[in-house]
Amino acid sequence: MECSAPLVPKTPSSDLFELEDIPMTPGHQAIWLDQYTHAHSPLYNIGGGGFIEGPLDLALFRKALSIIIAESDTLRLVPQSNAQFSLLKDITPDIEEFDFSKEKDPEAKTRALWAKIVSQPFVFDGQSPSWKIVITRLSENRHGLQTFYHHLLMDGYGTSLVMQRWSAIYSALSQNKPVPLLDTPRYCDFLADNQAYCKSERYKKDRQFWEKRLSELPPPIIQPRQETNVKGKLSSAIVQHHMLSRSLYDQLEEGVSSSAPVFLAALALYYSRITGQDQIVIGVPTLNRGGKRYKSTLGLFMNVMPVPIAVTPESSLSELVQSVSQTLRACYRHQRFPLSEISRRLGVIQQGRAAVFDLIFSFERQLFDVPFDKASLLGTHQIFSGAARFPLALSV
Repeated sequence: MECSAPLVPKTPSSDLFELEDIPMTPGHQAIWLDQYTHAHSPLYNIGGGGFIEGPLDLALFRKALSIIIAESDTLRLVPQSNAQFSLLKDITPDIEEFDFSKEKDPEAKTRALWAKIVSQPFVFDGQSPSWKIVITRLSENRHGLQTFYHHLLMDGYGTSLVMQRWSAIYSALSQNKPVPLLDTPRYCDFLADNQAYCKSERYKKDRQFWEKRLSELPPPIIQPRQETNVKGKLSSAIVQHHMLSRSLYDQLEEGVSSSAPVFLAALALYYSRITGQDQIVIGVPTLNRGGKRYKSTLGLFMNVMPVPIAVTPESSLSELVQSVSQTLRACYRHQRFPLSEISRRLGVIQQGRAAVFDLIFSFERQLFDVPFDKASLLGTHQIFSGAARFPLALSV
């Protein structure tokens, strides 16, 4: 999608808004359009849950969240029907509280509630924030915490930043200490930067890189078995979890700076063998935060790169891993270029495809287990909405 007009604050037409008509990035626009196409689907709901062990002051907990909302414009952004954002002046946090302490199995009740809530699509009414917090009381010193967001507002790394900031503010308030300052640009600054990027020479160079690296739409490697139903709601996905032992993971990282190329090489080799294709394209999400500048800013920065991996029969596995590492380094230098532009150029929709690639591999390092003064958030994990856009998505 083409870039919108520069970010120029307008006089709000409602007392609710601080700013209106804030341009979305091309990545936002692609998500926005896909969500409106599948209006009844929770496919872009992201988040996680865990259990807070120890004494928790719920009033202070809510106060800490209110401070985050005030200092982080991301949590006050509201998607509009014209593919723009509006920025609310203030919001009342959407926190639902449930008391399951009298239940026979409060943890099972909590997990069932999480699964139910994350499967409910957000309603875009132009005024309500697209995120939600759910707190359950299991006992006096044990609470369940679920946070989930629409992907238009947040990426996985951003969700971990919320928890870390919440932890820092709550702990400071509990100990009667000053709240630590947040020295980071606003998310609206990033949106403005993106408008400038779309008109820059860097954008042109990035486009030229991807035009050369991926000159045509690769053939599919996975044939879909299910189609979108008549109501625009995607079919339910099958979710599997597998534990990887620490010793095996350490072995995978021997001799390499990251295990990501090892996983990518293994996937490319497998699908090359079963399809007979000598090039496998895998979608690889990136943080896309411009180095350190936006490292602590809440919001959606993530982009997905279509990484083409060449597989030659005569190469050894170690040679393939080295080749994947080199390809990744080259692609990372141009990671900011929007996937939606690559998809448009390759005619993905015109060819009846959902994306440039059928397989997406996400390698994530996120910190969710944090202290809340004398309590600790433990056992955190991602909660899946049950809907997906890709035939196969793997996350490590």
